Amino acid sequence: MAQGLLEDDTRWEATLAETAASYSARRLCKLFVKLLHFCSVGNAFNLWLKFRNSLSEDFLHQAQVRLPEIQLDYCDEFYNRALIDIENRLILTGGKNLQSYQVRVCLKSSYLWRQIKALQLTTNMRVKLNEDGVMEKFSQNLLTLGHRKVPADSTGHIKINNICSLVNTLDDLITSVFPNLIDNFCNHDWLCERAILAPINSIVRAINRDMLDSFPGMIKMFKSINANMDPLDNVKFPLEFLNSLDISNLPAPVLALKVECPVILLRNITPPKLFNGTRLVVNRMSKNIIDATIITGCGEGEDVLIPKVTLTTSGREAPYVFRRIQFPLRIAFAMSMNKSQGQTLSVAEMHLKESLEAK
Repeated sequence: MAQGLLEDDTRWEATLAETAASYSARRLCKLFVKLLHFCSVGNAFNLWLKFRNSLSEDFLHQAQVRLPEIQLDYCDEFYNRALIDIENRLILTGGKNLQSYQVRVCLKSSYLWRQIKALQLTTNMRVKLNEDGVMEKFSQNLLTLGHRKVPADSTGHIKINNICSLVNTLDDLITSVFPNLIDNFCNHDWLCERAILAPINSIVRAINRDMLDSFPGMIKMFKSINANMDPLDNVKFPLEFLNSLDISNLPAPVLALKVECPVILLRNITPPKLFNGTRLVVNRMSKNIIDATIITGCGEGEDVLIPKVTLTTSGREAPYVFRRIQFPLRIAFAMSMNKSQGQTLSVAEMHLKESLEAK
């Protein structure tokens, strides 16, 4: 309990307390909604009772400004207005009211899913609209490569010199993508437009570890909380085993961060600003809250609070189901090719030391 590794509302209470002490009521309200929607809150009513004054502070202040001659205090009127604000945010986030927020809604589990037809994109609209000959040629070369139409030599290898330049070492690759990193890392516009891509997650993690070690500042470590969904699995999959698992679509069991380092969000939180794939830069870190600035998408430049959330594996990620509580973030100097889909990058270079065969 002292290390905060037991799964109960103590963690969410500490998260709200940290935020209430340092941030505005508006940001506290947004965080409260995130906890209700994404975390396994056991007793939301008790959390509301403990933090209702902080959550209602803006409404009290607004009334005090309108009526400066009257001494006002917290009362049901301000609490009700805060609850209405919270419910409105909940509905915008997940289509649920305060009474039903615990119900998980998934499109694929809906009867509507059988009627949905998946469409495939066939035209690179960015290239077509820009009418850029160089971009069009590069796009066609990539399609030719992806469709395996590039002729191979007698050993089965292909040449890609015509669509890229080659470097000899990982250090050269890092320097090429992030030149003068120490001088430029505070420039968010510079940072958001570049990344190293790799075909497999083990390479991505290795590159991110190396770059984080060379990045200025002190590393702060955040341990996850893991638990089997079925208590009978505790014998087959003990906690020590769950704590060692680093699965691609889940946050790391131990997340290492530094202030100003780039990170990528692993879950939709409040689309369209905070969605799976949004990149951010870390501003401040505490035990239960990450204060970060969005550097991509329509929320670019906005400061947000990221809490630890409860994430559950699916059948695609692991042959068994377990739950992990962790910040839904990963370091984003490097990312997998799959994760890079939808990203806008001016400087993107690939680490192809490992074979791409059958990937």
